Amino acid sequence: MTKPMSRKIYLAADALWDLRLGTLRKISPEFAALVTAREDYYTRDQDIFKTPAETLDRTIYRRVFEKFKHEVLRLSLKTEILSFVTELCAQYIKQIATTPFMNEFELEINTYPFILTNEEKVDLLACLQDVLGTIVPIRIAHISLEDLTMEKVRNEYAAMIMYNYFDWLNCHSESLKKQHIKDVGLYVPRLYFLDKEQISAEVREQLKKRGKDGFDALAEILQPILTIQFLPIALFSAATPVNKPEMRKLVKTA
Repeated sequence: MTKPMSRKIYLAADALWDLRLGTLRKISPEFAALVTAREDYYTRDQDIFKTPAETLDRTIYRRVFEKFKHEVLRLSLKTEILSFVTELCAQYIKQIATTPFMNEFELEINTYPFILTNEEKVDLLACLQDVLGTIVPIRIAHISLEDLTMEKVRNEYAAMIMYNYFDWLNCHSESLKKQHIKDVGLYVPRLYFLDKEQISAEVREQLKKRGKDGFDALAEILQPILTIQFLPIALFSAATPVNKPEMRKLVKTA
Protein backbone atom coordinates (compact mmCIF):
# COMPACT_ATOMS: atom_id res chain seq x y z
CA MET A 1 0.00 0.00 0.00
CA THR A 2 1.30 3.45 -0.89
CA LYS A 3 2.15 5.52 2.15
CA PRO A 4 0.08 8.72 2.51
CA MET A 5 2.08 11.76 1.46
CA SER A 6 2.61 14.77 3.70
CA ARG A 7 3.86 17.90 1.91
CA LYS A 8 5.09 21.14 3.39
CA ILE A 9 4.95 24.82 2.55
CA TYR A 10 8.39 26.27 3.22
CA LEU A 11 8.64 29.86 4.48
CA ALA A 12 12.08 31.44 4.85
CA ALA A 13 12.95 33.91 7.60
CA ASP A 14 13.85 36.57 5.04
CA ALA A 15 10.32 36.38 3.64
CA LEU A 16 8.55 36.35 7.02
CA TRP A 17 10.41 39.38 8.36
CA ASP A 18 11.40 42.59 6.58
CA LEU A 19 15.10 42.18 7.28
CA ARG A 20 15.79 44.99 4.84
CA LEU A 21 14.00 47.39 7.18
CA GLY A 22 15.79 45.91 10.19
CA THR A 23 19.18 46.38 8.55
CA LEU A 24 18.39 49.98 7.62
CA ARG A 25 17.23 50.68 11.18
CA LYS A 26 20.48 49.25 12.53
CA ILE A 27 22.49 51.51 10.23
CA SER A 28 20.41 54.62 10.91
CA PRO A 29 16.86 54.85 12.29
CA GLU A 30 16.47 58.25 10.63
CA PHE A 31 17.58 56.97 7.23
CA ALA A 32 15.34 53.89 7.58
CA ALA A 33 12.33 56.09 8.34
CA LEU A 34 12.97 58.25 5.30
CA VAL A 35 13.47 55.26 2.98
CA THR A 36 10.39 53.34 4.10
CA ALA A 37 8.25 56.47 3.95
CA ARG A 38 8.79 56.50 0.17
CA GLU A 39 6.50 54.53 -2.11
CA ASP A 40 9.42 53.29 -4.20
CA TYR A 41 10.56 51.12 -1.26
CA TYR A 42 7.44 48.99 -1.88
CA THR A 43 7.74 48.94 -5.68
CA ARG A 44 11.52 48.61 -6.13
CA ASP A 45 13.02 45.94 -8.39
CA GLN A 46 16.51 46.11 -6.83
CA ASP A 47 17.69 46.39 -3.24
CA ILE A 48 19.01 49.92 -3.68
CA PHE A 49 17.96 52.03 -0.71
CA LYS A 50 17.98 55.78 -1.09
CA THR A 51 16.47 59.11 -0.24
CA PRO A 52 16.56 62.20 -2.47
CA ALA A 53 19.81 63.17 -0.74
CA GLU A 54 21.60 59.87 -0.19
CA THR A 55 22.03 56.32 -1.54
CA LEU A 56 23.22 53.59 0.82
CA ASP A 57 26.40 51.77 -0.18
CA ARG A 58 25.53 48.10 -0.80
CA THR A 59 28.78 46.87 0.77
CA ILE A 60 27.96 48.66 4.02
CA TYR A 61 24.46 47.19 3.96
CA ARG A 62 25.76 43.62 3.57
CA ARG A 63 28.45 44.03 6.23
CA VAL A 64 26.00 45.40 8.80
CA PHE A 65 23.60 42.52 8.24
CA GLU A 66 26.32 39.87 8.52
CA LYS A 67 27.88 41.37 11.65
CA PHE A 68 24.68 42.29 13.50
CA LYS A 69 22.10 39.90 12.05
CA HIS A 70 20.47 39.01 15.37
CA GLU A 71 20.07 42.69 16.22
CA VAL A 72 18.70 43.20 12.71
CA LEU A 73 16.07 40.53 13.38
CA ARG A 74 14.93 42.29 16.56
CA LEU A 75 14.63 45.54 14.63
CA SER A 76 12.63 43.95 11.79
CA LEU A 77 8.85 43.82 11.40
CA LYS A 78 6.84 40.99 9.93
CA THR A 79 5.99 41.33 6.27
CA GLU A 80 2.69 41.13 4.45
CA ILE A 81 3.58 37.67 3.09
CA LEU A 82 1.28 35.93 5.60
CA SER A 83 -1.72 37.12 3.58
CA PHE A 84 -0.33 35.17 0.65
CA VAL A 85 0.51 32.18 2.87
CA THR A 86 -3.09 32.12 4.09
CA GLU A 87 -4.36 31.97 0.52
CA LEU A 88 -1.84 29.27 -0.40
CA CYS A 89 -2.81 27.16 2.62
CA ALA A 90 -6.45 27.38 1.58
CA GLN A 91 -5.50 26.00 -1.84
CA TYR A 92 -3.71 23.02 -0.30
CA ILE A 93 -6.54 22.27 2.11
CA LYS A 94 -8.80 21.91 -0.94
CA GLN A 95 -6.26 19.65 -2.65
CA ILE A 96 -6.09 17.19 0.25
CA ALA A 97 -9.55 15.88 -0.67
CA THR A 98 -8.69 15.38 -4.34
CA THR A 99 -4.99 14.44 -4.46
CA PRO A 100 -4.23 10.69 -4.20
CA PHE A 101 -2.05 9.70 -1.25
CA MET A 102 -1.90 13.25 0.13
CA ASN A 103 -3.55 13.45 3.52
CA GLU A 104 -2.01 16.49 5.16
CA PHE A 105 0.48 19.31 4.88
CA GLU A 106 2.21 21.72 7.23
CA LEU A 107 3.87 25.10 7.22
CA GLU A 108 7.59 24.98 7.95
CA ILE A 109 9.32 28.17 9.09
CA ASN A 110 13.06 28.14 8.46
CA THR A 111 14.70 30.53 10.94
CA TYR A 112 18.16 30.22 9.37
CA PRO A 113 20.51 32.10 9.79
CA PHE A 114 19.03 33.09 13.14
CA ILE A 115 19.21 31.06 16.35
CA LEU A 116 15.96 31.45 18.32
CA THR A 117 15.56 30.63 21.99
CA ASN A 118 12.81 28.24 23.05
CA GLU A 119 10.83 31.19 24.38
CA GLU A 120 11.17 33.02 21.07
CA LYS A 121 10.00 29.92 19.21
CA VAL A 122 6.92 29.66 21.42
CA ASP A 123 6.14 33.34 20.83
CA LEU A 124 6.62 32.91 17.07
CA LEU A 125 4.27 29.94 16.92
CA ALA A 126 1.64 31.83 18.93
CA CYS A 127 1.84 34.82 16.58
CA LEU A 128 1.56 32.64 13.48
CA GLN A 129 -1.40 30.71 14.86
CA ASP A 130 -3.16 34.01 15.59
CA VAL A 131 -2.94 34.75 11.87
CA LEU A 132 -3.35 31.29 10.33
CA GLY A 133 -5.47 29.58 12.97
CA THR A 134 -4.89 26.05 14.22
CA ILE A 135 -5.98 24.12 11.11
CA VAL A 136 -2.49 24.29 9.59
CA PRO A 137 0.28 22.61 11.64
CA ILE A 138 3.31 24.89 11.97
CA ARG A 139 6.85 23.63 12.43
CA ILE A 140 10.00 25.62 13.12
CA ALA A 141 13.22 24.42 11.49
CA HIS A 142 16.80 25.64 11.10
CA ILE A 143 18.17 24.63 7.70
CA SER A 144 21.22 26.15 6.01
CA LEU A 145 21.20 26.96 2.29
CA GLU A 146 23.66 24.13 1.74
CA ASP A 147 21.38 21.61 3.47
CA LEU A 148 18.37 22.76 1.48
CA THR A 149 19.25 20.40 -1.35
CA MET A 150 17.30 19.68 -4.51
CA GLU A 151 16.60 16.16 -3.26
CA LYS A 152 15.22 17.47 0.04
CA VAL A 153 13.09 20.05 -1.75
CA ARG A 154 11.62 17.49 -4.18
CA ASN A 155 10.85 15.02 -1.41
CA GLU A 156 9.41 17.34 1.23
CA TYR A 157 7.93 20.54 -0.18
CA ALA A 158 4.92 21.43 -2.26
CA ALA A 159 5.76 25.14 -2.26
CA MET A 160 8.59 27.39 -1.11
CA ILE A 161 8.47 31.08 -0.28
CA MET A 162 11.76 32.92 0.09
CA TYR A 163 13.24 36.35 -0.45
CA ASN A 164 16.83 35.67 -1.49
CA TYR A 165 16.24 32.81 -3.90
CA PHE A 166 19.28 33.89 -5.93
CA ASP A 167 21.92 32.67 -3.44
CA TRP A 168 20.06 29.40 -2.88
CA LEU A 169 19.79 28.59 -6.59
CA ASN A 170 23.45 29.48 -7.12
CA CYS A 171 24.42 27.21 -4.21
CA HIS A 172 22.74 24.25 -5.92
CA SER A 173 23.09 25.20 -9.58
CA GLU A 174 24.85 21.98 -10.57
CA SER A 175 22.32 19.78 -8.76
CA LEU A 176 19.44 21.70 -10.32
CA LYS A 177 20.69 20.75 -13.79
CA LYS A 178 20.27 17.07 -12.84
CA GLN A 179 17.27 17.22 -10.47
CA HIS A 180 14.55 19.53 -11.72
CA ILE A 181 11.97 20.83 -9.24
CA LYS A 182 9.08 21.63 -11.57
CA ASP A 183 6.57 20.08 -9.15
CA VAL A 184 7.49 22.54 -6.38
CA GLY A 185 6.07 26.05 -6.56
CA LEU A 186 8.79 28.63 -5.84
CA TYR A 187 7.39 32.03 -4.81
CA VAL A 188 9.87 34.91 -4.71
CA PRO A 189 9.92 38.72 -4.98
CA ARG A 190 10.03 40.59 -8.26
CA LEU A 191 13.60 41.60 -7.55
CA TYR A 192 16.89 41.59 -9.44
CA PHE A 193 19.79 40.37 -7.31
CA LEU A 194 22.31 41.41 -9.95
CA ASP A 195 22.58 44.96 -11.18
CA LYS A 196 20.48 45.16 -14.31
CA GLU A 197 23.63 46.07 -16.23
CA GLN A 198 25.17 42.73 -15.18
CA ILE A 199 22.43 40.67 -16.83
CA SER A 200 24.03 39.05 -19.85
CA ALA A 201 23.28 40.36 -23.32
CA GLU A 202 22.00 36.90 -24.29
CA VAL A 203 19.42 36.90 -21.49
CA ARG A 204 18.39 40.49 -22.23
CA GLU A 205 17.89 39.56 -25.88
CA GLN A 206 15.73 36.55 -24.91
CA LEU A 207 13.58 38.74 -22.69
CA LYS A 208 13.23 41.33 -25.44
CA LYS A 209 12.16 38.71 -28.02
CA ARG A 210 9.49 37.32 -25.73
CA GLY A 211 7.98 40.78 -25.42
CA LYS A 212 6.94 40.24 -21.81
CA ASP A 213 7.58 41.72 -18.42
CA GLY A 214 11.15 40.77 -17.52
CA PHE A 215 10.19 38.63 -14.55
CA ASP A 216 7.40 36.81 -16.38
CA ALA A 217 9.75 36.12 -19.27
CA LEU A 218 12.42 34.84 -16.89
CA ALA A 219 9.89 32.48 -15.30
CA GLU A 220 9.11 31.17 -18.78
CA ILE A 221 12.80 30.65 -19.57
CA LEU A 222 13.31 28.71 -16.33
CA GLN A 223 10.11 26.67 -16.73
CA PRO A 224 11.87 23.50 -18.00
CA ILE A 225 13.77 23.11 -14.70
CA LEU A 226 11.68 24.87 -12.04
CA THR A 227 8.31 26.52 -11.50
CA ILE A 228 8.87 30.05 -10.24
CA GLN A 229 6.36 32.81 -9.65
CA PHE A 230 7.40 36.38 -8.96
CA LEU A 231 5.32 38.21 -6.36
CA PRO A 232 5.07 41.95 -5.62
CA ILE A 233 7.95 43.16 -3.48
CA ALA A 234 5.35 44.85 -1.25
CA LEU A 235 4.35 41.40 0.04
CA PHE A 236 7.89 40.98 1.34
CA SER A 237 7.81 44.38 3.05
CA ALA A 238 6.60 45.54 6.44
CA ALA A 239 2.96 46.47 6.98
CA THR A 240 3.20 50.25 7.02
CA PRO A 241 0.65 52.89 5.91
CA VAL A 242 2.69 53.40 2.75
CA ASN A 243 2.44 49.70 1.82
CA LYS A 244 -0.85 50.06 -0.03
CA PRO A 245 -3.11 47.10 -0.91
CA GLU A 246 -2.89 47.80 -4.64
CA MET A 247 0.90 47.45 -4.50
CA ARG A 248 0.71 43.99 -2.94
CA LYS A 249 -2.24 42.69 -4.91
CA LEU A 250 -2.16 38.90 -4.76
CA VAL A 251 -1.55 36.81 -7.83
CA LYS A 252 -3.27 33.51 -8.44
CA THR A 253 -1.77 30.62 -6.48
CA ALA A 254 -3.21 27.77 -8.54
